[in-house]
Amino acid sequence: MNIDKFKHIGYFISTSGERQHVYYDFRPLLLDNLFAEKLAYYIFSNYVPCNIIGVEFWGAVMLAKIQTHFNAPFHVLTGEIMEPVIFRKKKHVGHLKQTYGELNQRLPTYILDDVITTGCTVREVFDHFRNVKIDGIFVMLNRLSPRRENYKDIPVIELHKVLR
Repeated sequence: MNIDKFKHIGYFISTSGERQHVYYDFRPLLLDNLFAEKLAYYIFSNYVPCNIIGVEFWGAVMLAKIQTHFNAPFHVLTGEIMEPVIFRKKKHVGHLKQTYGELNQRLPTYILDDVITTGCTVREVFDHFRNVKIDGIFVMLNRLSPRRENYKDIPVIELHKVLR
């Protein structure tokens, strides 16, 4: 998948508050049923049964879309996918985190997000789910610099490379 069409040049602030000169906006994929179908069947074929944590905004909406439009592979056939979702809402200082859904501790757990740039959002998920072993991270693009904190024991699956 060519991700250049999602690339924007300018001045952007990442979740961590850092300046970025390149921004990838994968929101148009939220309206793309063919992409959602490819993603659903990729996860279904390779990782189900599992837990998926969809991170606000992109990961949560894409997970909801997959489950709404392609209900059978995830619920009817396997009955095993769970969908905790982290939502961040501004509240005075910091964020209020809410989680919906429950994790089955016996199943592998994956994170679904759009881009890893600084690793801030992934760290929030790890902090929020301290007692959960994260087995992998699904992202459209991993921009995390090698000199930053990385998650060497946890595979990062770049969806633009596996979904053709």
